[in-house]
Amino acid sequence: MPLIRILAPDAVGIVSRLAQTVNQHQGNWLESGVSRISGQLVGLVRISVPEQHKKPLQQALQNLSHEWQIDWYDEDQPDSQETRFTLQLLGDDQPGIVDQLARRVRDAQASIIRLQSRVYEAPMSNELLFEATMEVSCQPDQLAPLRQSLEVLGDSLMVDIKTRHDTL
Repeated sequence: MPLIRILAPDAVGIVSRLAQTVNQHQGNWLESGVSRISGQLVGLVRISVPEQHKKPLQQALQNLSHEWQIDWYDEDQPDSQETRFTLQLLGDDQPGIVDQLARRVRDAQASIIRLQSRVYEAPMSNELLFEATMEVSCQPDQLAPLRQSLEVLGDSLMVDIKTRHDTL
């Protein structure tokens, strides 16, 4: 199933035009993540499309690439049987905090599926707080080592782990 990556200056109707183009070529929008960051729309979209419509859809997307940056990837790898869980993090902002988190996830042989983060001023103190929600996947036997690794951050960061029993 193809994966489409888009990067474009944010404007009204971009997702609509992309969805319309996919639909016009018998494609089905399966999964996506689209965000606006610093005036740019960035996104990944996984679609299914009948084999005979792939090349025409790729050409139609290429025609849009004079306005946007669009990349096409053929996804050949089946999803593995991994456990998915969510980390919710809150603490004082500090340089390197995402690096620390990403290293601990990597060292536990886990993968970051989604990461949403922001820094904002605490209401009473005006100190900067770091808040993140991270969706992670790993083999079931790697959850305990990851949990232990993240608990070390507990002095400077509150970490809440919510496990889900579904698999990828």
